[in-house]
Amino acid sequence: MFTGIEVDMLSLGDADCIVVTKYENSVPHRIIIDGGSGSSADQILEFLFKRGMTDFWAAICTHPHNDHAAGLIKIVKNPRIRILTSVSTSRLMCCVVRLPQTMV
Repeated sequence: MFTGIEVDMLSLGDADCIVVTKYENSVPHRIIIDGGSGSSADQILEFLFKRGMTDFWAAICTHPHNDHAAGLIKIVKNPRIRILTSVSTSRLMCCVVRLPQTMV
């Protein structure tokens, strides 16, 4: 069994994307932070899909600039990506952590 933290940092030119995975008894719990520009979304999705990363506890946008938010919006709208807690993607632009509906 593995218990620990893994951080994947994708450098996308002027933008970046970070995936933090916490393993508890070998079970991954992930968050995705930023998603680069809209043109970076396909590159990020390819990275995620190759590693089987499709379920995320939260999607976090650090600030609402194109090079952080535009790609993240495309990523969370992809039908293969599941954000396990929910809030509308329009709220993502406000740098909101995706919270359970009962907390919104």
